[in-house]
Amino acid sequence: MRIIIENGKAVDIVVQYETLIEGKWNAIVRYDCAHGFFHRDVLFPNGDKEKQVIEFDNLEMHYPM
Repeated sequence: MRIIIENGKAVDIVVQYETLIEGKWNAIVRYDCAHGFFHRDVLFPNGDKEKQVIEFDNLEMHYPM
C-alpha cells in the first residue's frame, strides 16, 4: 500500500492484494490512480488484466449522510 499526501490531502493511492500460489506471490487486484483516474485492475493468472473505472471526483473521504 502507498498513499501520497500533500497539504494534508491524499493525492495518489496504490493498494494491491497478492496471494501465494505454488510458492510464488501473485497480484490479484490493484486499486490505483495511474493513467490519470482511479480504477481497479483485476489480474488473471494467464497475464490478462481487466481495468474497471471507479468514479470519484477526488480522493477525499465520502461519508453517508
